[in-house]
Amino acid sequence: MEKEKLVFIVDDENIILSLVEYVIGSQAGIRLQTFSSVDECLAALSMEPDLVVTDHHFGNQGDQPATGLDLLRSIRKVQKDLPVLVLSSHDDPLLKEQYRKEGATGYLTKNDYFVNDLEDTIKKYLNL
Repeated sequence: MEKEKLVFIVDDENIILSLVEYVIGSQAGIRLQTFSSVDECLAALSMEPDLVVTDHHFGNQGDQPATGLDLLRSIRKVQKDLPVLVLSSHDDPLLKEQYRKEGATGYLTKNDYFVNDLEDTIKKYLNL
C-alpha cells in the first residue's frame, strides 16, 4: 500500500480550514495537517510535507503582519522543490505574478467553487 501524501493547509480562517478538511481530508491517499499561522507551518516542516497550500493574508502574526509570500520565501530557503500552492481571496494579476516569480507552484482564487478546484489541483500535484 502506498504511503499517504502529507498536505499542509495554512490559513488564518477556521471556516476555510474546516471546509478543506471536510472535503479533501476524506480523500484516499491524502493526509491533511492544518495550521493557522505562518510560524506554525514553518515549525512543522520537519514533518516533510508533499505539498503546502497557503493563504496570502494572515492578519498580524506577532509583531509583523505575515503573508503567504513570507511563508513561501522561508520554505524556498530550505526546500527548493516542495510544491507550494497559494489559495487567496485576492484575484490580483500582479500578486499572482509575484508569487510565480518567488517560486509558487500555482495560485487559486477563493470563489464559490474553490474547494473543487483545490481538490483537483492537489490531486494533480500529488499524482493521485
